[in-house]
Amino acid sequence: MKSKFGENDENISAAWLIGRVKIRSDRGKEGEKLGYLRGGFNSLIEALAKEITAKGGRILQNKAVKEIVIKDNTVQGVIADGDFIPCDAVISTVEPRVLDIITKSKLGTIHETLQGIRYQGTACAS
Repeated sequence: MKSKFGENDENISAAWLIGRVKIRSDRGKEGEKLGYLRGGFNSLIEALAKEITAKGGRILQNKAVKEIVIKDNTVQGVIADGDFIPCDAVISTVEPRVLDIITKSKLGTIHETLQGIRYQGTACAS
């Protein structure tokens, strides 16, 4: 448990653990189905990027985002590397508390939720 959940290992409920073991043990007709994306997750990322750019969106990489600018509950843009970049949508994969910080806590009703999430990072090594 410690290798998977780190310091949160003692917070994992027995009910959750037993449920996971049951699902993984019951691979029959009604059991859980596992699968892998052909081409890995990169194929999903590439498909999303293709769709975004086909609809006129821009994808900026390797930019240090300091703030997601929100006014009247609407995204106005981001401040990245000191520049304001206007946009009407942002896809974020940062840790929930960081998202709350870079939005200046302007996410309305989910502000409290973001503050309460204990984030568990994951790293894959090959």
